[in-house]
Amino acid sequence: MHELAIKIKLLDFSSSNREVYLANVTIFNTDISFPSIPGFSHLTIMSHSQEFSISQRPNLSASFGKSGLLKALRVDNTMFPVHLDFVKYGTRSSGKDRSGAYLFLPDKSEPDVVFMDGRAIIHLVSGPILSKVFIELPYVRHTCTLFNSPGSDGLGLHILNEVDITETQNYELAMRFNTDIASGNQFFTDLNGLNVSILM
Repeated sequence: MHELAIKIKLLDFSSSNREVYLANVTIFNTDISFPSIPGFSHLTIMSHSQEFSISQRPNLSASFGKSGLLKALRVDNTMFPVHLDFVKYGTRSSGKDRSGAYLFLPDKSEPDVVFMDGRAIIHLVSGPILSKVFIELPYVRHTCTLFNSPGSDGLGLHILNEVDITETQNYELAMRFNTDIASGNQFFTDLNGLNVSILM
């Protein structure tokens, strides 16, 4: 192709090739009707929400509540209850320092829970390579993914939050986990994707 050229490619999924696997897609909390698309018949639309689970490997699964947020993780034969939610803080207005890139200076000790009305559209995509749940919340697109991989990416649940708080001021958004894991005052955190640090 020449520079700045445009070429149209059409993908044909109607082949009976056994090496082609299409994902199953379920969309909760909507009654929008979609037109029939040839080769894409694995789409389910549900006007309400329900609890569901995803799994890619026999020793790991994730369960989600009607809100579309994580409810529990099963590792081998052990179930770990997890209550995931999003909370927001304001920023401290007095003093020399204000919250910023590496400073967390909230205006109060207890945050406000980000309001959820239970009507957010939940997307569930499951196939032989990965299973994914994503939901649009105020200021954040929250995605949970399990990969069917023998490598390190298949060992746990991947959580991605795409945050856009450009329309806010003095706003701190946090993802909060409540579990029954008794780790005391010690926890491990990701240091900018470089390594894992122990905090106390």
